[in-house]
Amino acid sequence: MFTDTSLDHVAHFDSMRMSLIESDNLYGAARTLPHVLDSLALLGELRRAKVGDARGLLRMQAMFAETAAWQYQDQRDFVNAQHWAAKALQWSHQLADDYYIGLSLVRMSQLACDQGDAGEAKELADAAHRSAPHDSLFSAAALTFRAHALALAGDSPDSARTYDAARAIVAIAVDDPKWGMFLDDSYIDAYQAHTFAETGAHSRATRQFTDAMSRMQPGFPRDRGVYLARTAVSYMAAGEIEPAAAAGRCALEIGIGTRSARILNKVRELSGMIDPDSKQTGIAEFRDAFTAWRAEGWLDHT
Repeated sequence: MFTDTSLDHVAHFDSMRMSLIESDNLYGAARTLPHVLDSLALLGELRRAKVGDARGLLRMQAMFAETAAWQYQDQRDFVNAQHWAAKALQWSHQLADDYYIGLSLVRMSQLACDQGDAGEAKELADAAHRSAPHDSLFSAAALTFRAHALALAGDSPDSARTYDAARAIVAIAVDDPKWGMFLDDSYIDAYQAHTFAETGAHSRATRQFTDAMSRMQPGFPRDRGVYLARTAVSYMAAGEIEPAAAAGRCALEIGIGTRSARILNKVRELSGMIDPDSKQTGIAEFRDAFTAWRAEGWLDHT
């Protein structure tokens, strides 16, 4: 089956992974995840058959496993996300490569953030920062998630300083064509806005989300949907009902298009905050769109 030694399997999978990441950004993880899992299975077959560059295939396994962890995370399937993050870390240790170890630990830290486990998120971020090159985007991501964890644990001043440290690394980091193409100042600002929202500073969160979205790179509609959904909830928590409804409706449209549970779960939270008797501008349109989505039977899967 795998007898043609002239084939460059590593290059093939490297190109495929980048194409899947682009599709994930545009159309959502639910559509690309099956292809990621198929690739992981095939990579395992190739390694067991001792076909091609063994170390290169192992490196691809680590990268695809981190991608699978991310895509399960977007679906809020934390059990499978943690499984694949752990596999990515295992294969990274087999490579004895700090670059990939840092990548895996960054993913695990953000997973802990998403589950509200501040202590675990901080410890994993610290481990990632120790492992990854200190002038790399991995290191900046580790500090970003560490900053969020610090705020969740009640240390807002250290959180702010750590966010600034992450920005300083982004300013000097060498672009990585394989990972972190999304990571810039607008990403860090949006994550800090998320921190503000999670710690109750809702008006500050809406201002910073709006500013970050005005500067974010094109080609990341799913991320914009996440930011819009989080902004909408913060608007509603701050008593700004009309902008909440407008942002929520936009987020719902993106969530339906990308099938992102991170977006749709937040939109559901927004719906639960709305007074059913409210007559304010935009509420009826949001409620109609939300009801139509719920009628499709997607609600229970987020």
